[in-house]
Amino acid sequence: MKKIFYYILPLLSAFAFVGCSEQDDLFSGEGNVNLNVNIKNSVTVENTRAELTDEEQNYLKSICRLRLYNGDGVLIRRYEDFNTVPNLLKLNTGSYSVRVTAGDSVAASRTQKFYEGIETFNITRGVTTPVNVNCNILNTLVSITFDESLYDMFNDIEVKVSTSTGELVFTPENADSIGYYMIPEDAEITCLFDGKTLTNTSYTKEDKILEAKKATHYKLTYKYSSSSSSNTGGGALDLDVIEEPIVTNEENIVIYQRPQINAYDAENQEIDMDAPYSIQFNTTTSLSMWASTSCSITEMTLSSDEFAALGITSPIYSLMSEESITYLAEQGIVVTKRNNIDNSVWGVRFSQAFISKVSENEGNYTFKVSITDSKDQTTERGLTIKVTGTGIATVDLDEASVWTNRATLLATVNGNPSSEVSFRYRIAGSSDEWQTVAATANGSNISAEVTGLEANTSYEYQAVDGDDISVIVCTFTTEAKSQPENAGFEGWHKPNKAWLLYAEGDNMWWDSGNHGSSTMNKNVTEPGTDYLHSGTSSAKLSSQFVGISIIGKFAAGNAFVGQYLKTDGTDGILGWGRPFASRPTKLRGYIKYIPGEVKYSKVPDNIDFPIGSTDIGSVFLAVGDWAGEVYDGVTWPVIIKTKTSERQLFDPEGEGVIAFGRQDFTTSTPGEGLVEFEIPLDYYSLDRKPTAIIIVASASKYGDYFSGGNSTMWLDDLELIYE
Repeated sequence: MKKIFYYILPLLSAFAFVGCSEQDDLFSGEGNVNLNVNIKNSVTVENTRAELTDEEQNYLKSICRLRLYNGDGVLIRRYEDFNTVPNLLKLNTGSYSVRVTAGDSVAASRTQKFYEGIETFNITRGVTTPVNVNCNILNTLVSITFDESLYDMFNDIEVKVSTSTGELVFTPENADSIGYYMIPEDAEITCLFDGKTLTNTSYTKEDKILEAKKATHYKLTYKYSSSSSSNTGGGALDLDVIEEPIVTNEENIVIYQRPQINAYDAENQEIDMDAPYSIQFNTTTSLSMWASTSCSITEMTLSSDEFAALGITSPIYSLMSEESITYLAEQGIVVTKRNNIDNSVWGVRFSQAFISKVSENEGNYTFKVSITDSKDQTTERGLTIKVTGTGIATVDLDEASVWTNRATLLATVNGNPSSEVSFRYRIAGSSDEWQTVAATANGSNISAEVTGLEANTSYEYQAVDGDDISVIVCTFTTEAKSQPENAGFEGWHKPNKAWLLYAEGDNMWWDSGNHGSSTMNKNVTEPGTDYLHSGTSSAKLSSQFVGISIIGKFAAGNAFVGQYLKTDGTDGILGWGRPFASRPTKLRGYIKYIPGEVKYSKVPDNIDFPIGSTDIGSVFLAVGDWAGEVYDGVTWPVIIKTKTSERQLFDPEGEGVIAFGRQDFTTSTPGEGLVEFEIPLDYYSLDRKPTAIIIVASASKYGDYFSGGNSTMWLDDLELIYE
């Protein structure tokens, strides 16, 4: 990986305060010194002011400590408050030094800084010597920038920056802050990145700043590069570090990052190692893999499950062994070093003779390089060579083309396909009979849709052109038939005033506006027992005025997938959505709805919803791949804010929505009990996979505008339908 060296001069802002004079001379001597102290707030961050307020200056003055030493380094004067230092301090002639400190020496803090200044001076008989002590920040500073590219790969991002004595956590929410650390000279700082990919997979990466220095600002930038070659599943999480001394000369910093492995073709063009590299039968070419580290290599191996088929005796070889290197060279695999300074760059070259042997038979051949450096960091990456002939070749599917019960199979043909192109498929790894589906040819591409598949099941398939069967076997896994949690609304508990839509000890999946309304001793959503489809309870959503006399607001009975985040005055901030990777076709459930007369209406002019009209109930759902929005360190697919000045509501056609469906209830549902309803999902895109789901039910559709009447909705037994 790259070594990063930065040499940047600091920008300093000076702020001065002067000690007050003392009426009585406390010390006799032959010369005077007039001490002034300047506190330099030498660090600025975007959107952060640089100057100190009067209050901050007065505070620093009150805690400023002064130590006076003679030429032999012996402490001769001590002041715990700079205001007590005489304006003219009499001293005998000679050499002296003064040390001034201010602030708090804390292991790790976002606010508490520690300043230090040291000056030497000489006293001459009969002369007043002015001495200005410049106090600069002594802390080691850390700030973090989260590049926008991260959000193409990660959610729930946090970075723990720690020393041997203290730790601070940085998130996109507090990214404009600075961490102030007190460390020994040449200490070690550990940076632990923790996040979740958009498929909800946990990911961590640790970097270290070695020999970190005092009075130095380390500016860290995390970025994600999908084109970089690293072992992070298709991209690289990169950490760039700028070392910016606050007052001293610039020095370099080296971040030892995980080893890097790249692959190149015969023209030295980089190969995408996250996809198979295709060659034709009997190809004559060469390929290479290069491994590099920011420190010396301690172990490096080359392995392949296909070595035996190529006449190579062992599946794995140590490239640190001269015997192995000699043997591999005889097989056409040449190991070389690009430099001899620290053994940090090694190459594995697959010669033309070796690739010719590989290309004698159609199929996939994977060669893996594993490398460990002297910092015990290990990386393993594989180069897969796909050999295709003049016939037909199976192709991996686009993930978005695989649904719960169906998938579109793909293949390519060289030349003109026959009229009998097809696919055969079965459950992966089984001995079941192959099932066959006819395919359609479009030039050199063929495809076929298979239906009736089992959910959450892996399948294998091959392309067939007449009697020619591709030896390449590809696999795919169908989506799961995921369902809402607590969909029958059987789980409830009431730890305080608010009813919560999950049983004690379970995970929260649903929430409601009860957190706001319960402050006025009312719950707009609670267990319902008078109308049920099954079980012992349903969800009863009751729209009503919440308050005392005329003080309060209208609140809609509601339930939503997500979490109520905060009551902002009398308004709410909500996090909508939960992780979800399936694509249902509709929502089925059971409902009873009794609308009331609209008594409150604050809707925009473009909505026809007058007082005296009939209220409207609403249930809607959406699946999407929202980029997400961070609130209080947590990323939610959608953030809802009901305050008029900051109103932020859900847009069914907004960016991130893959499919949406809604049903409004404008009259009472028929009969005495709950009735079945279905809401079809309208898919805006068929080539995107969702990462989250939103379901919202409200007894008053325009409750976001605090509009509606005394309406009641009962919901029970929600179910997502897949076709």
